[in-house]
Amino acid sequence: MKRFGKQQEGMTFISLLIVLAVVGFFAYIGIKLTPVYLQHFSVTSSLQSLAEEESQGLAVGELRSRLLKRLEINSVTNVTEDDIKVRSEANSKTVTVQYEVQEPFYGNVSLLISFEDSVTLSND
Repeated sequence: MKRFGKQQEGMTFISLLIVLAVVGFFAYIGIKLTPVYLQHFSVTSSLQSLAEEESQGLAVGELRSRLLKRLEINSVTNVTEDDIKVRSEANSKTVTVQYEVQEPFYGNVSLLISFEDSVTLSND
């Protein structure tokens, strides 16, 4: 039996351009957000090292100061002193870092990323 007409063999040029545009869009987002998430990883690792250190008996100001020094060593620029909250409870202290990063995307469009991490220092 003979077939009439041409059999489709692949993508057209326009569909290829559309696929490349979508892939490029998401790659651009990834490129813009990678440094933000790398700094966030430094914030979480600094909080974990603060929890592993013998820092349960320290005053609130000293805890904040030690965390800020760790963040400065790790070149974290998105977190300020106002973003660090220390809450004292009966047998523990909770250190919370809550901050937002606004990353310019294109023109007047920006990406806003919110982070909140906390660690509990218990008096054992």
